Amino acid sequence: MVHVGIRLVFRRRPSKIVDMAMTLEQFGKSLVTVGLTTPDELRALWKELPPQERPRDGEQFAKLLCAREKLTEYQAQIVLQGKAAALSFGNYVLQLQLGMGASGAVFRARHKTSGRLVAIKVLAAAAAKDEKAVKRFYREMQATAQLSHPNIVRAVDAGE
Repeated sequence: MVHVGIRLVFRRRPSKIVDMAMTLEQFGKSLVTVGLTTPDELRALWKELPPQERPRDGEQFAKLLCAREKLTEYQAQIVLQGKAAALSFGNYVLQLQLGMGASGAVFRARHKTSGRLVAIKVLAAAAAKDEKAVKRFYREMQATAQLSHPNIVRAVDAGE
């Protein structure tokens, strides 16, 4: 059974995803920096690959990690775009964008230490400037925190 919670935060969503050329070294460093892997895990993976199957650039490495389910396609795209930092929310790392609406976006994320899966709602930059939208955001968090049902995501935190 997977426990799912929600953490509401303010953050700009990443801009439109476009693959950019990235070296293998840059890609690996970005993965480690954001907490998607460790240097030891990367070295172990590299050693197990036959030399002819080793990726030559960041895009090839991303495809390999996605195929091995070590990275989601969303994460790979964001890292290849050079915006790996956008995947990190304190102790959480974004995995997928689940949805998007007028007030913001919702992502599936994993806690870096416990591995716990959560949903993170991110208030859109434009909505964050609107006092009414911010108040509505916090009311939603408070209302959700009061609920306890197996079919409703539990609110566990909110912040900027």
